This record gives sequence, structure tokens and C-alpha cells, in this order.
Amino acid sequence: MDGDNPMKLKFVGLQLIMVILLSTTTFALGISKPYWDQNPLIMYPGQEKTIELNLQNAAGTEDILVDVSIIEGSEIAKIKGKKTYNIAAGTSEVYVPLEIKVPEGALGVNLSVVISLKEIALQGDQMLRTAVGIKTKIPVVIKGKSFVLEDYKQREIEEPEEKKQINFIDFIIIIVLVLIGIYIYVKKRKK
Repeated sequence: MDGDNPMKLKFVGLQLIMVILLSTTTFALGISKPYWDQNPLIMYPGQEKTIELNLQNAAGTEDILVDVSIIEGSEIAKIKGKKTYNIAAGTSEVYVPLEIKVPEGALGVNLSVVISLKEIALQGDQMLRTAVGIKTKIPVVIKGKSFVLEDYKQREIEEPEEKKQINFIDFIIIIVLVLIGIYIYVKKRKK
């Protein structure tokens, strides 16, 4: 009995290696969204906004059929249009419009919209594989209208200053690199 165990282990290992080598299909479902925990969607009571979720199958080798649903926050959000999307292999340009409507009396509340993506097996799919599923959350912070509008104005004012700072830093780095290059050139020339 003890002599059979190493042989069985080798056989199981060989089978596992063959399964891995014969599995050539790659499914790589992904989602990109404009809002997350550190960058919540800030809205005011009564505001309506449509955002887009970006579905991706960039690393996949076969198309994926995905069902998109809201599992939390359906009182403020709904998917506009279809709920099932075919994401072609190698693409990242499939967009799901999500409409968010904040109720009039919802001031000072933090809400979430949780989206679920579930892979649907394609007709005629004979391979045994694990279905892909993703859940993602979009935090929604409800503040007063004047605060939200002031916050957006403040962001517009601050952005150009940040870009100027980055450009100034880039300029300083370029000058330092040029001076180092000149120093090395002069030093080589003297030798």
C-alpha cells in the first residue's frame, strides 16, 4: 500500500498538469468605475445624474456574456437600457449607463449602490469552467446643493494650480538633468 502512494501522487500531478495545459481559454472580466470609497459620488437632494460603468474583457480569449444587476441601492439607482451585455474578447469599451436619482429629503446621508456582474454561459458552451462574478460598490454622499456646487467650483479652481505645480517640478527636473549632462560632457572632454 505504501508503494502505491508515490505512484498515485505522480499520476494525480500529471493529470493536473494536463488539465492546466489543455485549458487554453482565458476569461478576464473586469469593471472600471468613476467613483470609489476615496472618491465618492457627491450629490444633492433632488439631483439626477447618469454615470457609466466600463466593462472589460481585455485579457480574455473568448467573448463573455454578462448579466448586470443592482443588488443594493435600487431605490436611488437603475440601469438604463439593457441588463445583459456581450463583452468581446480583447475589448474594454462596453459601457453600462447607471442613472442615479437622489430623493428630495435625503440630506446628510451616505448611500451605496452595489452592482453585480454575473457571467452567463453561452449557448453550446461545452467546457467545464468556473463562472465569473464581480460585485462593486459606488458610494454616494448626499450634501446640500450649495456645498456640492461650491465643491465642484473649488475643484475647477484647484486643478489648474496642481497642473502648474507639476509643470514647474518637471521644469526643475529637466534643468537638473541638463546640468548633469553638461557636467559629464565637460568632464569627458577634459580627459
